Amino acid sequence: NIRAMMRLVRARGAGVVLIGVPKPGLFPSTADFYGAIANEFVAPYEEDIIRKVLTDSALKSDPIHPNAQGYARIADAVAELLKRSGAL
Repeated sequence: NIRAMMRLVRARGAGVVLIGVPKPGLFPSTADFYGAIANEFVAPYEEDIIRKVLTDSALKSDPIHPNAQGYARIADAVAELLKRSGAL
């Protein structure tokens, strides 16, 4: 359960960032519960980068895994989120 994991991590003094993971399918979309949990815990949240990477065949090494460019895009998005949130 995501809420329990977030409580455990925070109880140990660490910060938490949420990254939305899309539901598989022809038109993948990120579940709404990620945003609700991010709001509940006031945690930085990147909603769309995984979906963007997984729906761009140029950013994947196979049907379900990003390639080096895809992982670089994810890393850039997370770095930007950390900067916007003041963590970096």
